[in-house]
Amino acid sequence: MAPSLRWSSSWFEPLRCAGGGPLRVSHGGLEARTTAFVGRGGAALLRAHALVFALALALTPALAWAGTADAAQRSAAEPLMSAALPWPEALGQLAAQWGQAASPGTPCDDLRRSAALACFDSRGGLALLRQLDRPVLLRLDQPGHRAPRGLLVVGMGDDEVSVLAGGQVVRLPLGRLAEVWRGEFLTLWRAPDVHPGGVPQSVPAALSTWLNRQLQAPAAPGSAPGGQPARPDEWVARLAAFQMAHGLKPDARPGPVTMMALNRRLGIDEPRLQRLGP
Repeated sequence: MAPSLRWSSSWFEPLRCAGGGPLRVSHGGLEARTTAFVGRGGAALLRAHALVFALALALTPALAWAGTADAAQRSAAEPLMSAALPWPEALGQLAAQWGQAASPGTPCDDLRRSAALACFDSRGGLALLRQLDRPVLLRLDQPGHRAPRGLLVVGMGDDEVSVLAGGQVVRLPLGRLAEVWRGEFLTLWRAPDVHPGGVPQSVPAALSTWLNRQLQAPAAPGSAPGGQPARPDEWVARLAAFQMAHGLKPDARPGPVTMMALNRRLGIDEPRLQRLGP
């Protein structure tokens, strides 16, 4: 249980103006003194004003430090913001990793129609970024920049990432990202025609058939081909087992993160992050 604070009238005794004398309040070597004399009736009001002044004196150094720290953080983050591109241009960099071009108007819709690529945006942060293991576009927001900017990550190590900046691959310590990145990113994945691209609220028959086929256990060596056809709902248990084996929530929902893991298992061609060594 957190300790409780109890106010006592005795705490205010040093502020009492008994006899109508001047009131002094000091903190950290600074002192305020009233220039007016008050009688007993006005002492309570004056004590309240003096208390507010004392608190202001106490908080002034902290507020000044916070302002200085905020200015320093903005100054340190400026090179990263300058290296990033306006969001539409950065989306073009991301699409190029899949060998595609992004249209300026509705890039995600156009990529889905033209190349069977689905957009996936998330606030999952660094842990999810590692798990997905593919180029991602970090969304950078900074006061003073009205529109978001994008920084393309193409490689990752234990404590650094490599980003595309000015046409060159540059390594950055992970700590630098914290100055301007709050965990939001966008990436692409190859979606089968039967998948809507997001997290389906209900699984259509065509998708359940596709999942049954892709998740079916391979036949044992030497066994005859064929066998019993899968039940229409058999994919549910198979997908949950697949998710559990890959460290995902076993909810049997074929969302983008699960589908990206399934793409890896199926050997579908998608770009990967470069592994950075020491």
